[in-house]
Amino acid sequence: MSVTFTAMYPNTEGSNFDIDYYMNKHIPLVQKLWGNKLLKTQVVSGLPNPLTGDAPTYRVIAHLEVTCLLYTSPSPRDGLLSRMPSS
Repeated sequence: MSVTFTAMYPNTEGSNFDIDYYMNKHIPLVQKLWGNKLLKTQVVSGLPNPLTGDAPTYRVIAHLEVTCLLYTSPSPRDGLLSRMPSS
């Protein structure tokens, strides 16, 4: 089982987003920290509105799919792998 986290960076007037830094430093750091729990990374940058051609609402949208820690963390009660939130 997995969980997807989404980070959305708005495209506001006068804002600046260093996509090179994000892709070459930040994403590799996330990958290192999550290790084998990180199943998939997807980064979308600067896509205009396909219907109107307007500037994108978000400069970058990042999706990180990770193993659900609920099912992989030891239960505080018995040290076995958790299966339900109540365990």
